[in-house]
Amino acid sequence: MTRVSLSRLPGERVLVVDGDVEREVAVADLPAYVSEREVTTPRWVWDDTARWYPPLLAAGVRVERCHDLRLGHQLLRRAPAVDRHLLDGEQSEHWDRLGPSTASDPALFSVDHTAEHLRADLEDARQLAAVAASSESARLGLLLAAESAGALVAAEMTYAGVPWRVDVHERLLSDLLGPRPPRGARPQGLEALAADVRAAFEAPGLNPDSRPELLAALRRAGLDVTDTRSSTLRAFENPGI
Repeated sequence: MTRVSLSRLPGERVLVVDGDVEREVAVADLPAYVSEREVTTPRWVWDDTARWYPPLLAAGVRVERCHDLRLGHQLLRRAPAVDRHLLDGEQSEHWDRLGPSTASDPALFSVDHTAEHLRADLEDARQLAAVAASSESARLGLLLAAESAGALVAAEMTYAGVPWRVDVHERLLSDLLGPRPPRGARPQGLEALAADVRAAFEAPGLNPDSRPELLAALRRAGLDVTDTRSSTLRAFENPGI
């Protein structure tokens, strides 16, 4: 799989290293470049997904794979099966200090000056060499890929608005279920459904949340069931189902 590294340069420029080819791209032109190159599904290599990915998402560009060098560096520095000296080299002290960007300011050139002008391709080569020399290279490779995939998911969830704002979340619940009930009580919407279930099975005292009680009510209604899984109950015709 081709690896394409992105590094910040002075003057609103980005250094792109694509295999043996180096080129400079203006920050404003980066989303178009990434979108075009993404057709071949490369692995994008950058210092921090939380810095590079949000501006791309805002421009309507999604990527399938990346390698988050910040996360990878921290993981490999701590891994017992890795020769940490293989991570030493040009700018490595800056990678040791590189912290995560903040959700409130993910802009490409406005956070953590420790990350400014770090060469992603140099650090990527060191990390690849450290993994290849390890006795646990296969497992480390999978772990690094999983860490980076998680960073992509986190950026996409944040961009999409997940987790929701508390007030929006509570309004949706209230619209669906009714006002917030006292602790231990069902919301009005669920209590109304519970009443319908009791009436359908002619069981006034039935607690539908109790599996044993529900199973007994189903059997009293002539339904030969062994469990209360929804996939099982869908096979039966009954108003209570």
